Amino acid sequence: MKKVFTLVAIVAAFMALGLTPQSAMAVGSISGTVSNAEGGAVADAMVMVQGMDARRGQRPFMGRAATDENGAFAVADVPAGRYIVSAMTREFGGARAAANVADGDPTVVNLQLAGGRGGHGGGHGGGHGGGHGDERAAGALTGHVLINGAGVEGASVTLVPARLRDRGQRVRPINLETDAEGNFAVRAIPAGVWVVTAGKRGVGMGRERVEIVADEVADVTVNLRGRQ
Repeated sequence: MKKVFTLVAIVAAFMALGLTPQSAMAVGSISGTVSNAEGGAVADAMVMVQGMDARRGQRPFMGRAATDENGAFAVADVPAGRYIVSAMTREFGGARAAANVADGDPTVVNLQLAGGRGGHGGGHGGGHGGGHGDERAAGALTGHVLINGAGVEGASVTLVPARLRDRGQRVRPINLETDAEGNFAVRAIPAGVWVVTAGKRGVGMGRERVEIVADEVADVTVNLRGRQ
């Protein structure tokens, strides 16, 4: 009963200050610019802010934004912590950088896309399908491999298109591995329905389907199930 009264007192204190428990959390922001290899501003680039820290049973923070005509973007109300900030376009490829967000402080991240016109840029954030060609509509995918709500480090992830052939072309599977937080990302993946299989020896296996939409970022969570 004493704990209940203590919790009520804390909530009442937040309210008296015009705050809610959620608003009292440490938050900052991430802003910056996206440019091409020549330093010119890139408009309408997809920017994704993905958290590297997650509490047990909770997904990492994820925010999205699009650059304006000056190549600028901003994501507000970002919880304090470590993040990967990535940008992607079909014309100029992609780039990413690490960022640390502190309470109340704006964090600036400027990204320069390495790819030339029609290029894909470097292979950051995991594997990518080869030989697809820029004429094919593509999107991006972020994912999380969990077991009992916790991220699984070093899990093998395989992405296979639901249709192995599209317009007479064979679409190659994509193979990659999760990071220390159980996350993975694919920056350029052909649009369509994909089957995501993840597993780790001694831990378990899991499978999900996800639809990739051109010029959008999809997200999938694969929960592993141990062998009975």
